[in-house]
Amino acid sequence: MLKMLLVDDEVMIREGLSTTIDWEQHEIKVIGAAANGIEALALIEKEKPDVVVTDVMMPEMNGLALAEYIVDTYPEIDIIMFSGFDEFEYARQGIRLGVKDYLLKPIDIDELIQLLIDIKKSKNILEHSKEKDSFQLALFPYLFKDRSAKKENEGNVVTDEYFYRVVVCEIFDFNHYRKHSPYNSNIKDKEQWEEQLVHLIRPDLDGFLTVFTHENELVTVLIDADEQKLSTSFLQKFFEKINRNIKTNFFLSSVRKNRENLYEMKEEALAVRESSTGLEPQFRTSEHYKMIDETGITYAKAAERDLKKAVIQQQREDIKDIVCSVFSKWREEQQSLKNMLRMSRELEFLVKNNILETMPNQASTNFLLLLQEEIDLRIYNSLESIQDLLIEDFNNLSESINKENNYNWIIKQVLQFIQTNYQLDIQARKIAEEHFITPNYFSMLFKQETGMSFSDYLNTVRVNKASSLLIETSNRVFEIAEFVGYREYKYFVKVFKKYKGVTPTHFRNMHG
Repeated sequence: MLKMLLVDDEVMIREGLSTTIDWEQHEIKVIGAAANGIEALALIEKEKPDVVVTDVMMPEMNGLALAEYIVDTYPEIDIIMFSGFDEFEYARQGIRLGVKDYLLKPIDIDELIQLLIDIKKSKNILEHSKEKDSFQLALFPYLFKDRSAKKENEGNVVTDEYFYRVVVCEIFDFNHYRKHSPYNSNIKDKEQWEEQLVHLIRPDLDGFLTVFTHENELVTVLIDADEQKLSTSFLQKFFEKINRNIKTNFFLSSVRKNRENLYEMKEEALAVRESSTGLEPQFRTSEHYKMIDETGITYAKAAERDLKKAVIQQQREDIKDIVCSVFSKWREEQQSLKNMLRMSRELEFLVKNNILETMPNQASTNFLLLLQEEIDLRIYNSLESIQDLLIEDFNNLSESINKENNYNWIIKQVLQFIQTNYQLDIQARKIAEEHFITPNYFSMLFKQETGMSFSDYLNTVRVNKASSLLIETSNRVFEIAEFVGYREYKYFVKVFKKYKGVTPTHFRNMHG
């Protein structure tokens, strides 16, 4: 569990954050709530939290003074600070002090939860690596610039008689591999992959440090007193052995002697990955790295015209042939994955917009395309995976354009039903089944028609009705919650605050 301390002088915010959110489902434990910095210090000394979430403006001891004390005395504790929009100067001061992140009021609960999850993952990486032997542990702070670990291990002396080289390893074509192999992203399977790597390389080297920084990213430090054992030619044989079992990408930094450079070496290896072509398992060193030329990649303009025609006419084979032809040219040019992703998005965007201009009454501007979302090139790390995403997007766009008019009436019926039956247990899955379409396709149609997800639309209707009842009636809040369709009071408070920025009680008080 990630142990969290909440600090705010407003009782409503303290209690709201403490009690209305199911922290345990995110493996987070609220170990206390303080009204100011003085109370917080007592709780910190007693409970030793992992993270402190604090307001800036508080009596007796404000958030900045508290943050400064924590950074100096408890460097292992992360800090998240929040305040009003007109107090941005405090944010700048907080960041200079070492505050992890800064949120504006009213607090976006989803954003706060995500920050805490990220901090938890980061601390898990630290803890996993601190299980290494003292030789490795002494190097870890230099690799990740972790000030708390560095302070804890000042007594672990590592002389600079050794040479170092950082390697970033990842499974090639990971998205396909994940779907068609027994491998999955749990820690046991990742450790098996790590063990294969260690088993092959450790016997020939003086030292070895590995740490997962992503489900498909293993950062490895190779250590030896003999510089030749870290040479590219010497390591090439290990690459070949490992690839007999699992197709793996290797991105190597240069060889350096001073451990103080480990962080820069890690960044160098990550930069080498930027030039990966995704054609086959990669063994690339800093010598291969060059700045990516973003102007040197193009595609035949005829591809836009041909794709537009194939999409409108639902010619799936033609779509595939045209896309493969575009990627074949990029393959010959040895383009980087990063460039291919960027140009695929551009091609997709232009084709879609061209179709919208031609068929404004049929095509939806809200249609979601996979490539326009965030794409992690550690997951989609092959040319084929990016190519397949582009083909899938064009096929889905084609299907949407040609079916939209036939299904718009479903959404209009649903909207009318929600307006009059919002109190019922309405589920998107059941509605989709009643109309003989898949839940995913129903969700897509609904967002196209309304610009909102089904749950967002239903919650908006319910919250607006609840707002009217809070102002116009004297009914208790939990009665209103049940009336508009929420069976759990805490969940109603959470949803209401998300859409209105304040709790139901506060909203009623604001409106007299």
